[in-house]
Amino acid sequence: MNAYTARKKPFLTNKMKKKRSILITGASSGIGKACAFYLDNLGFKVFAGVRTDEDKETLKREGSERLQPVILDVTKEDTIAETFQMVS
Repeated sequence: MNAYTARKKPFLTNKMKKKRSILITGASSGIGKACAFYLDNLGFKVFAGVRTDEDKETLKREGSERLQPVILDVTKEDTIAETFQMVS
């Protein structure tokens, strides 16, 4: 057991509590997807970055109205710019 797993309440900084929005890349699978759903369940507005329309539709079906999938490929400047405009 480490300090993180020993916590009974989720770890949130004061800044995170005030903003309540977060951008996650790689949200189509694995830890990115798990984090997106976890933070969505905590009440955050989650911008979940995925690379395909299929993954975007899957997240829309499985998440709440707070989880907003966005097409984001961190190797493509145009998708980075579009996502930046959306979340700012």
